Amino acid sequence: MYTLHLVSHTHWDREWYLTFQQFRLKLITLVDGLLEILDNDPEYKHFMLDGQTIILDDYLEIRPERREKLAGYIRSGRIIIGPWHILPDEFLVSPEATIRNLLQGDKTCRDFGPKMEIGYIPDPFGHIGQMPQILNGFGIQSAVFRRGLSVEPCELWWQAPDGSRVFTSYLRDGYDNAAGLPISDPSHFGDEVCALRDSLKRHSSSRHLLLMHGTDHMLPLPGTSEAINSAKGKLGDDQLLHSTLQEYITNAKTSLVGTNIPTMYGELRCPQRHHLLPGVLSTRMWIKQRNHSVETLLEKWVEPFGTFAQLYSGNKINMLSNYDPILNYAWRLLMENHPHDSICGCSIDQVHEEMKARFDQVEQIGEEIVQQCLAQLVDSMDTKTDAPLNAIGALVVFNTNQEMMTGNVTCEVKVSPEISSIELVDGTGQTVPFQMGEGGSNLLIDILMDRKDFAAVINNIHDGRYRDLSIQNYTIERKDETVEVNALVAQNGTNPALDLEEGADQIKSYVVDPAIKTFHILVRNLNSNKLAFNVTEVPGIGWKTIWICPKDDSKTTQTKKLNFIIRALLPSVLSLSQTKFGKSILELFKPNEMQNNFIENEFFNLKINGSGAFSLLDKRNGHIFHDLNRFIDGGDRGDEYNYCPLEREILLKPKLIDIRIKRENVQQSLKAELVINASIGLNPDRKTRSKETCPITIYTTARLTPGVPRVDIHTEVINYSNDHRLRVHFPFHEAETQPNSMVADYDGHFEVVRRSIGVPEFQTDWVEDSRPEVPQRCFTDISNGKNGLMLSNRGLPEVEVIQTGGNTEIALTLMRCVGWLSRDDFQTRKGHAGPFIPTPGAQMHGKWEFDYSIIPHTGFWNTENEWGFPSQQAYQFNAPLLAIVTKIHEGVLQQSGAFVKISPETFVISCVKRTRDQKGWLVRGCNLSDKKIEICLSIWKNYQSAWILNLAEEKSSKLIADNAGNFYLEADAHKIVCIGFFEGEDGCG
Repeated sequence: MYTLHLVSHTHWDREWYLTFQQFRLKLITLVDGLLEILDNDPEYKHFMLDGQTIILDDYLEIRPERREKLAGYIRSGRIIIGPWHILPDEFLVSPEATIRNLLQGDKTCRDFGPKMEIGYIPDPFGHIGQMPQILNGFGIQSAVFRRGLSVEPCELWWQAPDGSRVFTSYLRDGYDNAAGLPISDPSHFGDEVCALRDSLKRHSSSRHLLLMHGTDHMLPLPGTSEAINSAKGKLGDDQLLHSTLQEYITNAKTSLVGTNIPTMYGELRCPQRHHLLPGVLSTRMWIKQRNHSVETLLEKWVEPFGTFAQLYSGNKINMLSNYDPILNYAWRLLMENHPHDSICGCSIDQVHEEMKARFDQVEQIGEEIVQQCLAQLVDSMDTKTDAPLNAIGALVVFNTNQEMMTGNVTCEVKVSPEISSIELVDGTGQTVPFQMGEGGSNLLIDILMDRKDFAAVINNIHDGRYRDLSIQNYTIERKDETVEVNALVAQNGTNPALDLEEGADQIKSYVVDPAIKTFHILVRNLNSNKLAFNVTEVPGIGWKTIWICPKDDSKTTQTKKLNFIIRALLPSVLSLSQTKFGKSILELFKPNEMQNNFIENEFFNLKINGSGAFSLLDKRNGHIFHDLNRFIDGGDRGDEYNYCPLEREILLKPKLIDIRIKRENVQQSLKAELVINASIGLNPDRKTRSKETCPITIYTTARLTPGVPRVDIHTEVINYSNDHRLRVHFPFHEAETQPNSMVADYDGHFEVVRRSIGVPEFQTDWVEDSRPEVPQRCFTDISNGKNGLMLSNRGLPEVEVIQTGGNTEIALTLMRCVGWLSRDDFQTRKGHAGPFIPTPGAQMHGKWEFDYSIIPHTGFWNTENEWGFPSQQAYQFNAPLLAIVTKIHEGVLQQSGAFVKISPETFVISCVKRTRDQKGWLVRGCNLSDKKIEICLSIWKNYQSAWILNLAEEKSSKLIADNAGNFYLEADAHKIVCIGFFEGEDGCG
């Protein structure tokens, strides 16, 4: 006898082929109708709101008066909610974003009623390997989904790399297998139920079968309970229940105790039965880049340094006293861009236009919090004790990465007009190489005012600011009937450098003095420059101070005189160009365009060849890489979901137009201009590219920084071509050694994923072709065991590793330009994946910028050398150093230090943040190695104890610090670990 569990539900795409507001109108109709059904039909037992709680927010924003009624049905179990806030794409959001998603879903469920304790993820385009461990971290022991598997049975185990597992219901026939049941036709209803039963029971070991009665935006149907009753006696010995996922999972799992069902391991990305839609990794690449940028802002800067700033804010009343609601709002706003149809870029153009405003707002919130938090921390630092005697200011450099970091920093400095030049000095007294850009205009305002206008200006000065001007200093002088006010300001600057109240009474007396006729206002700007400098060994999750000092101009003057003499003599020297002496002088002084086409630092020598690609010599081991950064463009006749190459096509390569080289003391750069003579788009048959062309202009700049074993590349692309894909290639010639078994390593979600190169064999009956392009997060790495090549990126999630013969190369997708939401006339996918709607915005016209970095290394991604792990360079590229200008002052924090120290390097921190109950803070990370490790954690405050937390931030077991204040704990291979610290416990500081 089979028990058939009919689960009424809707799959709710918040925005897709309609905008959010258009779909919300439909949502209001849906929930209004559901409440009416529940009010009038006690036999209509359950309805599931798609596993995402944001539906409640969206509905109640319009229908706030329905809150209590909605909550009542949730508490009674008739409306099923949770566990998610939104249904995300798992590969295109950060691992921390997935945890915040479940945290927010849990919070909403606590406000309304019971949470569905099932990992319901019906429609994401594949599944990350660590999802079972993440679900277990919230006490969730089961999962239900449809995409990513092939011919597996309906019941199986899904196991994460650390051994965590969930009992899984595989929706072989989809989350909509019962959507078409004829509710209004009882004579056929039973027959259709039997057909669904027969389709499932051939693939089920359990006598409990799942019928999903719903589909995209489907409304609850009145008459469902009558139809279920009508089936009694028509199903033989079988029973049909109006049920829930929880009831089905509980019964199916119990019935299989002692039964050997298969186990699936790690990530699930098979397209045999259900579309995987892998082209979304590169559709509208700007979305992926913006998301990466704001996730990095929140996770790497706002949360950790906001936490530390709060702990040092003392009794000050400001935003830092309780910025958690603001941060929570930012996360909620960001997660509105994370549903799979949104973050994947596979919606109509207007949907993605509206995403821009969300990204902008999150960025605005994040940047303001970071500015205030770092300013608070800088105020707590002692920049006086170790400062040079002539120091006039300090630069505090912050490192959000967990390992010590060397790098290039750019910031804006403002110095008094009286100081003609400066130098930077570190804590050892050594000068720090730097260069400065152009200064701003000194005199900003020179105006005469009458009494009324002057009073209006004074009344508009608040907290030392007038509009965007921050008053740093001022003088007031009376000259007969005129008062002259001289002010020194910083545009968009920090808080005033002095107490403005000191002169308030004097100003007021002049305003009311009838003898004063005129006010002469002179406002000068602090000299403002963009300053770029190199800083070494900034502590991980810490800071280092560099001092600004006036510089003796005598040497500078001598240098300027020497340069003038050289320029004056150069024409005479040029006349000696045919002599040996003249040639050596020319080699020394010839301009950049005459120099050799290379740049170098202590690690690398990088040259550009005639095609515009790079050759790179690794000076550390003599290994040479050829044809790096090689651009290739090809046609794409697919849609927003799937890439489809043309059957007969010649791939296009660029022509080198120009080269510019800069060799400066803080950085060397090589900039190349290239042009691809590309087709304007596809011909009407969509099988070939048009012969009419338009240029794709590419500006690509490689940079080498002293002390940094990376080649950082910034590429700008100006594109007005349609229907194509632009990638950049990085070959690794392995002829001298054996390749590494046809595999590559990819940074993933709480793991580094090792995948086979190429695609698995597939049959013609598959619904979608397998593709070699795969997801990545921070880096992709290839190695032959002796040498390796890692490519890091910022927000470019699609990559392919190609292997032919003894050579391997990484192909990184920069742009994939298409013009349709969905089509059904190409060979890489069967059928539509959405409605047939034009999407010209997905053609990516305009100027776009991309950042990635080449990291040559020995061994593999996790082979330690004197520069650390190669992967640490990739993480550091994704989160550069940041500098804050401050005054010379005393403070409780030393001029250099670390807030958190953790070892070994194989344990990678994913976040430092306040706990959600705001009673403490936590450090979370993952053991990326395949071995058990012992973690040593130390922090700057004297906590005597800490707690192991689960991902829901519930306390598990207690840790006690040793005499040195270190905490030790073990982490199994691939284990996510969370350690919490709480104020006021056991005498913690």
